[in-house]
Amino acid sequence: MGVKLYLDANTSQIGPNMIGYYSNFDKEIRCFIDLNDTTFKWASTICHEFSHAVSARKQTKAWLEYEALELTMEDIQIKKKLPPTLHKFRRAIIAMEHEAEQNAIKLMKRFSLSIDLAKYAQEANFVLIKYIFLCQHRTWPNFKHKDQESLVAQFPEHLMNKSDLVWSKLPNLLRVEMDELRIK
Repeated sequence: MGVKLYLDANTSQIGPNMIGYYSNFDKEIRCFIDLNDTTFKWASTICHEFSHAVSARKQTKAWLEYEALELTMEDIQIKKKLPPTLHKFRRAIIAMEHEAEQNAIKLMKRFSLSIDLAKYAQEANFVLIKYIFLCQHRTWPNFKHKDQESLVAQFPEHLMNKSDLVWSKLPNLLRVEMDELRIK
């Protein structure tokens, strides 16, 4: 497939607050490896980022719609650059990330990886909701670790349907809680 995999023991090669990424331009996956992590959480990150690489290679509809945005995740996460039409952006990002999450879970099952799939699904749902939050508030949510853990625990232990991944369909209490925690 021609994709290089880099496993980094420090975040300086990946970026602060990131655990991994796939670059279609460089054809590389970079993943942070915590050498003290006995849960091998990094294996799920590799599965997720590899799923992006497969989508790019196959030119799936979700990948092509994301590429058509002409924005990189760096533009969005670091440069805080957002497109004027957030509805199209939200739809494309959610479709691409949801596809990667579905395929990552399939990979974890296929290779019988020692990963808690229920916990992974909760975390994946939370990440997808953070993109929706971005579109709703035009900013990334910024939570303390303990707050984030309590929010993650409120999500289903299976990957949510794409059609349910909209701000208005989230439980009201969760929306309020995310808003309140963001501004603390």
